[in-house]
Amino acid sequence: MHERSGTGITLSVGRLNRLLLYGNKLAVVRDAGRAVVGCVVSGLGEVVPVGLFDEYLARGWIADVARGERFGITTAGDRRLR
Repeated sequence: MHERSGTGITLSVGRLNRLLLYGNKLAVVRDAGRAVVGCVVSGLGEVVPVGLFDEYLARGWIADVARGERFGITTAGDRRLR
C-alpha cells in the first residue's frame, strides 16, 4: 500500500465511524517489519491515527479485506458503530 494522506486531515472518531458505515475502506502503510505505521481512508486520504486503527482491529470492528493492505467494517463493527 503506497497511498499517502493528501489532505493531512486527522479524523475524529465520529467521522471515521460514519465513513466506515458508508462502506469506505482503510488503507495502511507498513514498515519493513510489516508493522502498520500509517493509515488513511482509501480514496479520501484522510488520516486515521494508528492507535485508533489498532483499537478498531483489536475490537473486531474492522477486518482485513485485501492482503493486509485494506480493512473494512465487520458485522460486529456495523452493529457497534451505528
